[in-house]
Amino acid sequence: MDAGQAGEGNLEIFVIAGRENITPKVQPIGNAVFNVSFVPKHQTNHLIHVTFNDENVPGKIITINILQLNRNHDITNDKDHQLQ
Repeated sequence: MDAGQAGEGNLEIFVIAGRENITPKVQPIGNAVFNVSFVPKHQTNHLIHVTFNDENVPGKIITINILQLNRNHDITNDKDHQLQ
């Protein structure tokens, strides 16, 4: 996730599966770029919601349909997940 254009602030990433929150793994790479991944617990849609300084980031509510469990899902390299 690239937050380089967003400026200084607090980036939060939420992963929600049904009624359960899943803690994503967020690793800083450098220059406000982060590697974000999570391990799903259920075979269902997972909602990834991104906020910056407690405000919703437009276009950054992402749904991923999980078809296979026990697999780490890395959302870092998808161009649609860059903050502007």
